Amino acid sequence: MSSLLFNIYGGQTQIGSQAIVVANNNLPLPYAVSVTAINTQSGDVTGTSTFNSSNYNIYVLKSTTTAYTLTYSCTQSFIIDVLAVGGGGSGGSNGGGGGGGGGVVFAQVTLPSTTFNKVIGTNTISISIGKGGDSVSGVINGNKGNSTTVTFNAAGSSIASIVVGGGGGGCGGLNSASGLPIFSPVGIGGSGGGGTGNGGGSYNNGAAANTSTAIGYTVFGNNGGGGTTTGVYYTGGGGGGAGGPGFTPTGPSAPNNNASGGDGKVSNLSSINNFGSYGTYYWGGGGGGATYQTLGGNGGKGGGGGGGGGSGTAGTTDTTNSLSGTTTATPGTLGGSGVSGTGGGGGGSWTGSSGAGGSGIVVVSFRPL
Repeated sequence: MSSLLFNIYGGQTQIGSQAIVVANNNLPLPYAVSVTAINTQSGDVTGTSTFNSSNYNIYVLKSTTTAYTLTYSCTQSFIIDVLAVGGGGSGGSNGGGGGGGGGVVFAQVTLPSTTFNKVIGTNTISISIGKGGDSVSGVINGNKGNSTTVTFNAAGSSIASIVVGGGGGGCGGLNSASGLPIFSPVGIGGSGGGGTGNGGGSYNNGAAANTSTAIGYTVFGNNGGGGTTTGVYYTGGGGGGAGGPGFTPTGPSAPNNNASGGDGKVSNLSSINNFGSYGTYYWGGGGGGATYQTLGGNGGKGGGGGGGGGSGTAGTTDTTNSLSGTTTATPGTLGGSGVSGTGGGGGGSWTGSSGAGGSGIVVVSFRPL
Protein backbone atom coordinates (compact mmCIF):
# COMPACT_ATOMS: atom_id res chain seq x y z
CA MET A 1 0.00 0.00 0.00
CA SER A 2 1.43 3.36 -0.97
CA SER A 3 1.84 6.23 1.46
CA LEU A 4 2.40 9.94 1.03
CA LEU A 5 4.45 11.90 3.58
CA PHE A 6 3.78 15.60 3.90
CA ASN A 7 3.75 18.40 6.46
CA ILE A 8 0.53 20.25 7.16
CA TYR A 9 0.61 23.98 7.92
CA GLY A 10 -2.99 25.02 7.32
CA GLY A 11 -6.08 24.78 5.17
CA GLN A 12 -8.09 21.77 3.98
CA THR A 13 -7.00 19.05 1.61
CA GLN A 14 -9.33 16.79 -0.38
CA ILE A 15 -7.79 13.32 -0.43
CA GLY A 16 -8.10 10.23 -2.55
CA SER A 17 -8.09 6.49 -1.88
CA GLN A 18 -4.40 6.10 -0.97
CA ALA A 19 -2.98 6.03 2.54
CA ILE A 20 -2.14 9.45 3.96
CA VAL A 21 0.67 10.05 6.46
CA VAL A 22 0.57 13.30 8.40
CA ALA A 23 3.61 14.63 10.26
CA ASN A 24 2.89 17.84 12.18
CA ASN A 25 6.30 19.50 12.53
CA ASN A 26 4.72 22.60 14.09
CA LEU A 27 4.30 20.78 17.41
CA PRO A 28 7.16 21.47 19.86
CA LEU A 29 9.31 18.50 20.80
CA PRO A 30 8.84 16.10 22.51
CA TYR A 31 5.25 16.24 21.22
CA ALA A 32 5.89 14.87 17.72
CA VAL A 33 2.77 13.13 16.39
CA SER A 34 2.61 10.91 13.32
CA VAL A 35 -0.71 9.60 11.97
CA THR A 36 -1.47 7.29 9.06
CA ALA A 37 -5.03 7.19 7.69
CA ILE A 38 -5.81 4.03 5.72
CA ASN A 39 -8.70 3.55 3.27
CA THR A 40 -9.54 7.24 2.99
CA GLN A 41 -12.02 8.05 0.22
CA SER A 42 -12.40 10.85 -2.32
CA GLY A 43 -15.08 12.60 -0.25
CA ASP A 44 -13.00 12.68 2.92
CA VAL A 45 -11.09 15.78 3.99
CA THR A 46 -7.89 16.41 5.97
CA GLY A 47 -6.21 19.60 7.08
CA THR A 48 -5.34 21.59 10.18
CA SER A 49 -7.01 24.04 12.50
CA THR A 50 -5.36 26.53 14.86
CA PHE A 51 -6.45 27.12 18.45
CA ASN A 52 -4.43 28.91 21.17
CA SER A 53 -1.49 29.21 18.75
CA SER A 54 -1.28 25.42 18.28
CA ASN A 55 -1.98 23.44 15.13
CA TYR A 56 -4.26 20.39 15.14
CA ASN A 57 -4.40 17.65 12.51
CA ILE A 58 -8.00 17.12 11.36
CA TYR A 59 -9.61 14.13 9.65
CA VAL A 60 -13.20 14.24 8.32
CA LEU A 61 -14.42 10.73 7.46
CA LYS A 62 -17.76 10.17 5.71
CA SER A 63 -18.00 6.86 3.83
CA THR A 64 -20.54 4.33 5.17
CA THR A 65 -19.01 1.46 3.19
CA THR A 66 -15.39 1.84 4.34
CA ALA A 67 -13.57 0.35 7.34
CA TYR A 68 -11.25 3.18 8.35
CA THR A 69 -8.03 2.74 10.34
CA LEU A 70 -5.91 5.49 11.90
CA THR A 71 -2.46 4.34 13.03
CA TYR A 72 -0.62 6.79 15.28
CA SER A 73 2.66 7.22 17.11
CA CYS A 74 3.63 9.86 19.65
CA THR A 75 6.52 10.53 22.01
CA GLN A 76 4.15 10.86 24.98
CA SER A 77 0.49 10.44 25.85
CA PHE A 78 -1.74 12.81 23.91
CA ILE A 79 -5.36 13.86 23.56
CA ILE A 80 -7.61 13.62 20.54
CA ASP A 81 -10.98 15.29 20.06
CA VAL A 82 -13.72 13.18 18.46
CA LEU A 83 -17.02 14.30 16.92
CA ALA A 84 -19.16 11.28 15.98
CA VAL A 85 -22.70 11.21 14.55
CA GLY A 86 -24.95 8.21 13.87
CA GLY A 87 -27.14 7.83 10.80
CA GLY A 88 -30.52 9.58 10.79
CA GLY A 89 -33.79 7.65 10.70
CA SER A 90 -36.04 7.87 7.63
CA GLY A 91 -39.46 9.50 7.76
CA GLY A 92 -42.71 7.54 7.96
CA SER A 93 -45.10 7.37 5.01
CA ASN A 94 -48.85 7.96 4.58
CA GLY A 95 -49.10 10.95 6.90
CA GLY A 96 -45.83 10.00 8.57
CA GLY A 97 -43.75 11.64 11.24
CA GLY A 98 -40.20 12.83 10.65
CA GLY A 99 -37.24 10.56 11.26
CA GLY A 100 -35.12 11.11 14.35
CA GLY A 101 -31.65 12.59 14.00
CA GLY A 102 -28.67 10.35 14.66
CA GLY A 103 -27.09 10.49 18.08
CA VAL A 104 -24.21 12.95 18.54
CA VAL A 105 -21.04 12.64 20.66
CA PHE A 106 -18.33 15.21 21.47
CA ALA A 107 -15.52 13.43 23.31
CA GLN A 108 -11.89 13.91 24.35
CA VAL A 109 -9.82 10.73 24.51
CA THR A 110 -6.32 10.29 25.98
CA LEU A 111 -4.14 7.78 24.11
CA PRO A 112 -0.94 6.25 25.53
CA SER A 113 2.56 7.06 24.30
CA THR A 114 3.94 4.67 21.71
CA THR A 115 7.55 5.65 22.48
CA PHE A 116 7.97 5.21 26.23
CA ASN A 117 5.26 2.60 26.88
CA LYS A 118 4.86 -0.85 25.39
CA VAL A 119 1.44 -0.64 23.75
CA ILE A 120 -0.79 -3.57 24.65
CA GLY A 121 -3.09 -4.18 21.73
CA THR A 122 -2.40 -1.98 18.71
CA ASN A 123 -1.84 1.76 18.37
CA THR A 124 -4.74 2.06 15.97
CA ILE A 125 -8.23 3.56 15.87
CA SER A 126 -10.96 1.70 13.95
CA ILE A 127 -13.87 3.75 12.58
CA SER A 128 -17.19 2.79 10.98
CA ILE A 129 -19.72 5.41 9.79
CA GLY A 130 -23.46 4.75 10.21
CA LYS A 131 -25.74 4.75 7.15
CA GLY A 132 -29.03 6.62 7.27
CA GLY A 133 -32.33 4.73 7.28
CA ASP A 134 -33.77 3.85 3.85
CA SER A 135 -36.80 5.64 2.44
CA VAL A 136 -40.18 3.89 2.67
CA SER A 137 -43.52 4.10 0.83
CA GLY A 138 -46.99 2.72 1.41
CA VAL A 139 -48.41 2.53 4.92
CA ILE A 140 -45.25 1.88 6.85
CA ASN A 141 -42.87 3.23 9.47
CA GLY A 142 -39.49 4.68 8.61
CA ASN A 143 -36.27 2.76 9.15
CA LYS A 144 -33.80 3.55 11.91
CA GLY A 145 -30.32 4.80 11.07
CA ASN A 146 -27.23 2.70 11.68
CA SER A 147 -24.73 3.26 14.47
CA THR A 148 -21.34 4.94 14.10
CA THR A 149 -18.47 3.37 16.04
CA VAL A 150 -14.97 4.55 16.99
CA THR A 151 -12.78 1.92 18.68
CA PHE A 152 -9.45 2.67 20.41
CA ASN A 153 -7.43 -0.54 20.21
CA ALA A 154 -4.54 0.34 22.56
CA ALA A 155 -4.96 -0.72 26.17
CA GLY A 156 -4.67 2.31 28.44
CA SER A 157 -6.83 4.56 26.26
CA SER A 158 -9.16 6.63 28.44
CA ILE A 159 -12.16 5.39 26.41
CA ALA A 160 -12.25 1.91 24.85
CA SER A 161 -14.88 2.69 22.23
CA ILE A 162 -17.57 5.19 21.25
CA VAL A 163 -20.90 3.89 19.94
CA VAL A 164 -23.34 6.45 18.55
CA GLY A 165 -26.81 5.13 17.74
CA GLY A 166 -28.89 5.96 14.69
CA GLY A 167 -32.12 7.93 14.85
CA GLY A 168 -35.49 6.17 14.95
CA GLY A 169 -37.76 6.02 11.91
CA GLY A 170 -40.86 8.24 11.82
CA CYS A 171 -44.20 6.56 12.45
CA GLY A 172 -46.28 5.81 9.36
CA GLY A 173 -50.06 5.69 9.05
CA LEU A 174 -52.02 2.97 10.85
CA ASN A 175 -50.18 -0.18 9.89
CA SER A 176 -50.89 -3.09 12.19
CA ALA A 177 -53.79 -5.40 12.81
CA SER A 178 -54.62 -3.66 16.08
CA GLY A 179 -54.51 -0.24 14.47
CA LEU A 180 -51.53 0.80 16.58
CA PRO A 181 -48.41 2.01 14.80
CA ILE A 182 -45.20 0.24 15.73
CA PHE A 183 -42.10 2.42 15.79
CA SER A 184 -38.81 1.20 14.43
CA PRO A 185 -36.25 0.88 17.26
CA VAL A 186 -33.99 3.77 18.19
CA GLY A 187 -30.23 3.21 18.34
CA ILE A 188 -28.29 3.86 21.55
CA GLY A 189 -28.38 7.62 21.99
CA GLY A 190 -30.38 8.29 18.82
CA SER A 191 -33.39 10.61 18.69
CA GLY A 192 -36.94 9.31 18.40
CA GLY A 193 -39.09 9.56 15.27
CA GLY A 194 -42.23 11.67 15.11
CA GLY A 195 -45.75 10.31 15.58
CA THR A 196 -48.15 9.75 12.69
CA GLY A 197 -50.75 12.29 11.59
CA ASN A 198 -52.98 9.54 10.21
CA GLY A 199 -54.38 8.01 13.36
CA GLY A 200 -55.81 9.17 16.64
CA GLY A 201 -55.25 9.24 20.39
CA SER A 202 -52.29 7.15 21.46
CA TYR A 203 -51.50 6.40 17.81
CA ASN A 204 -49.90 9.80 17.50
CA ASN A 205 -47.29 9.71 20.23
CA GLY A 206 -43.70 10.42 19.26
CA ALA A 207 -40.99 7.88 20.06
CA ALA A 208 -38.67 8.38 23.00
CA ALA A 209 -34.96 8.92 22.53
CA ASN A 210 -32.69 6.09 23.62
CA THR A 211 -30.44 8.34 25.67
CA SER A 212 -27.07 7.05 26.83
CA THR A 213 -24.25 8.18 29.12
CA ALA A 214 -21.28 5.85 28.78
CA ILE A 215 -17.92 5.99 30.53
CA GLY A 216 -16.22 9.14 29.31
CA TYR A 217 -18.87 10.51 26.95
CA THR A 218 -22.56 11.31 26.46
CA VAL A 219 -24.71 10.57 23.41
CA PHE A 220 -27.14 13.42 22.73
CA GLY A 221 -30.67 12.67 21.49
CA ASN A 222 -34.26 13.80 22.09
CA ASN A 223 -37.83 12.57 21.76
CA GLY A 224 -39.92 12.80 18.62
CA GLY A 225 -42.96 15.08 18.52
CA GLY A 226 -46.50 13.73 18.51
CA GLY A 227 -48.86 13.89 15.53
CA THR A 228 -52.33 15.41 15.46
CA THR A 229 -55.64 14.57 13.79
CA THR A 230 -57.56 17.69 14.80
CA GLY A 231 -60.38 18.19 12.27
CA VAL A 232 -59.04 17.39 8.82
CA TYR A 233 -55.61 18.85 9.59
CA TYR A 234 -53.72 15.61 9.89
CA THR A 235 -50.07 16.34 10.69
CA GLY A 236 -47.21 14.05 11.67
CA GLY A 237 -44.85 15.10 14.44
CA GLY A 238 -41.28 16.23 13.84
CA GLY A 239 -38.42 13.84 14.52
CA GLY A 240 -36.28 14.53 17.56
CA GLY A 241 -32.91 16.26 17.12
CA ALA A 242 -29.67 15.94 19.07
CA GLY A 243 -30.23 19.43 20.49
CA GLY A 244 -34.01 19.43 21.07
CA PRO A 245 -37.22 17.40 20.73
CA GLY A 246 -39.36 17.25 17.61
CA PHE A 247 -42.28 19.65 17.43
CA THR A 248 -45.86 18.54 18.08
CA PRO A 249 -48.42 20.41 15.91
CA THR A 250 -51.05 22.15 18.00
CA GLY A 251 -54.21 22.12 15.89
CA PRO A 252 -55.97 23.11 12.67
CA SER A 253 -54.31 26.51 12.44
CA ALA A 254 -50.82 25.15 13.15
CA PRO A 255 -48.24 26.48 10.68
CA ASN A 256 -45.70 24.13 9.18
CA ASN A 257 -43.01 24.97 11.74
CA ASN A 258 -45.15 23.28 14.39
CA ALA A 259 -44.42 19.98 12.60
CA SER A 260 -40.72 20.71 12.33
CA GLY A 261 -37.92 18.41 13.36
CA GLY A 262 -35.91 19.22 16.46
CA ASP A 263 -32.63 21.05 15.94
CA GLY A 264 -29.30 19.26 16.11
CA LYS A 265 -26.38 20.20 18.31
CA VAL A 266 -23.29 22.38 17.70
CA SER A 267 -19.85 21.00 18.61
CA ASN A 268 -18.14 22.17 21.81
CA LEU A 269 -14.68 20.99 20.67
CA SER A 270 -12.56 24.07 19.92
CA SER A 271 -9.98 22.31 17.75
CA ILE A 272 -12.72 21.05 15.41
CA ASN A 273 -14.77 24.25 15.56
CA ASN A 274 -11.81 26.22 14.20
CA PHE A 275 -11.60 24.01 11.11
CA GLY A 276 -13.32 25.96 8.32
CA SER A 277 -16.97 26.57 9.27
CA TYR A 278 -17.34 23.51 11.47
CA GLY A 279 -18.00 25.66 14.52
CA THR A 280 -21.29 26.85 12.96
CA TYR A 281 -22.63 23.45 11.88
CA TYR A 282 -25.42 21.58 13.64
CA TRP A 283 -25.39 17.77 13.77
CA GLY A 284 -28.29 15.32 14.03
CA GLY A 285 -31.33 17.45 13.13
CA GLY A 286 -34.77 15.79 13.07
CA GLY A 287 -36.93 15.39 9.96
CA GLY A 288 -40.16 17.34 9.48
CA GLY A 289 -43.58 15.72 9.75
CA ALA A 290 -45.97 15.34 6.81
CA THR A 291 -49.25 17.25 6.80
CA TYR A 292 -52.56 17.54 5.01
CA GLN A 293 -52.14 21.30 5.29
CA THR A 294 -50.43 23.62 2.83
CA LEU A 295 -46.87 23.02 4.01
CA GLY A 296 -45.02 20.06 5.46
CA GLY A 297 -42.86 20.50 8.54
CA ASN A 298 -39.37 21.94 8.13
CA GLY A 299 -36.29 19.86 8.84
CA GLY A 300 -34.42 20.73 12.02
CA LYS A 301 -31.05 22.49 11.92
CA GLY A 302 -28.45 19.85 11.27
CA GLY A 303 -29.53 18.37 7.95
CA GLY A 304 -33.13 17.39 8.76
CA GLY A 305 -35.35 16.62 5.74
CA GLY A 306 -38.59 18.54 5.11
CA GLY A 307 -41.96 16.79 5.45
CA GLY A 308 -44.39 16.36 2.57
CA GLY A 309 -47.46 18.59 2.24
CA GLY A 310 -50.91 17.31 1.26
CA SER A 311 -51.56 20.23 -1.06
CA GLY A 312 -48.25 19.71 -2.83
CA THR A 313 -45.85 21.97 -0.92
CA ALA A 314 -43.15 20.33 1.16
CA GLY A 315 -41.31 21.71 4.16
CA THR A 316 -37.72 22.92 3.83
CA THR A 317 -34.74 20.61 4.18
CA ASP A 318 -31.98 22.21 6.26
CA THR A 319 -28.94 22.84 4.07
CA THR A 320 -27.88 26.22 5.51
CA ASN A 321 -26.97 25.23 9.08
CA SER A 322 -25.16 22.00 8.31
CA LEU A 323 -22.23 20.48 6.48
CA SER A 324 -22.77 20.48 2.71
CA GLY A 325 -23.85 17.07 1.46
CA THR A 326 -26.27 15.34 -0.84
CA THR A 327 -30.00 15.42 -0.25
CA THR A 328 -33.13 14.58 -2.20
CA ALA A 329 -35.42 17.49 -3.00
CA THR A 330 -38.87 17.53 -1.40
CA PRO A 331 -41.37 17.85 -4.25
CA GLY A 332 -45.00 17.97 -3.27
CA THR A 333 -46.21 15.25 -0.97
CA LEU A 334 -42.90 13.40 -0.67
CA GLY A 335 -40.50 13.64 2.26
CA GLY A 336 -37.06 15.20 1.84
CA SER A 337 -33.96 13.19 2.67
CA GLY A 338 -31.65 14.14 5.52
CA VAL A 339 -28.37 15.66 4.33
CA SER A 340 -25.52 13.16 4.01
CA GLY A 341 -22.75 13.48 6.59
CA THR A 342 -24.99 15.22 9.15
CA GLY A 343 -27.09 12.42 10.65
CA GLY A 344 -30.22 14.40 9.78
CA GLY A 345 -33.57 12.59 9.92
CA GLY A 346 -35.68 12.17 6.78
CA GLY A 347 -38.99 13.97 6.31
CA GLY A 348 -42.31 12.14 6.52
CA SER A 349 -44.40 11.79 3.36
CA TRP A 350 -48.09 12.52 2.93
CA THR A 351 -48.25 10.11 0.01
CA GLY A 352 -45.42 8.43 -1.88
CA SER A 353 -41.89 7.96 -0.60
CA SER A 354 -40.58 9.35 2.66
CA GLY A 355 -37.17 10.97 3.02
CA ALA A 356 -34.17 8.76 3.74
CA GLY A 357 -32.02 9.49 6.77
CA GLY A 358 -28.72 11.31 6.31
CA SER A 359 -25.53 9.33 6.89
CA GLY A 360 -23.34 9.95 9.92
CA ILE A 361 -19.78 11.27 10.17
CA VAL A 362 -16.62 11.14 12.29
CA VAL A 363 -14.26 14.11 12.71
CA VAL A 364 -10.98 13.48 14.59
CA SER A 365 -8.49 16.11 15.80
CA PHE A 366 -5.04 15.20 17.15
CA ARG A 367 -3.30 17.49 19.64
CA PRO A 368 -0.57 17.23 22.34
CA LEU A 369 -1.21 17.26 26.06
